[in-house]
Amino acid sequence: MNHKTRIMKHNIGYRNSQVMLLTVLVLGGTILGATTIGGLLVLFQLRQTADLANSTKAAFAADTGIEWGLYEFFKNPSPGFLKPTISNGATYTTSCYKDSAMTQRVDCNASGVVVIVGKGESGNAKRAFKISFPP
Repeated sequence: MNHKTRIMKHNIGYRNSQVMLLTVLVLGGTILGATTIGGLLVLFQLRQTADLANSTKAAFAADTGIEWGLYEFFKNPSPGFLKPTISNGATYTTSCYKDSAMTQRVDCNASGVVVIVGKGESGNAKRAFKISFPP
């Protein structure tokens, strides 16, 4: 075997090693990336599940806001009547509007109310419900 043949066999083996090393690195990077994305998605789902209690409290508070707006609209309570509070720590607000674009805010016991919005909040969770009447 002459010197030139040995160098050619050595170069072919070197190139095969480079291709194998590059393939291993690409596959390893792909698996690492997929694992990282999967872990991130699981983390987001765990955070959502952990805040489920506050989300539920906020949804019920928003429903309370709608109920209070409907009570004011239909019953027109006396001025001394106190707005109810929620015992679980959630808060709510009620807003009534005269137009469907929600630009003219009015008292809920005023005539011509078209939209009632109830917003509830508990911890970091915020929820809102809206009810519309035909004009």
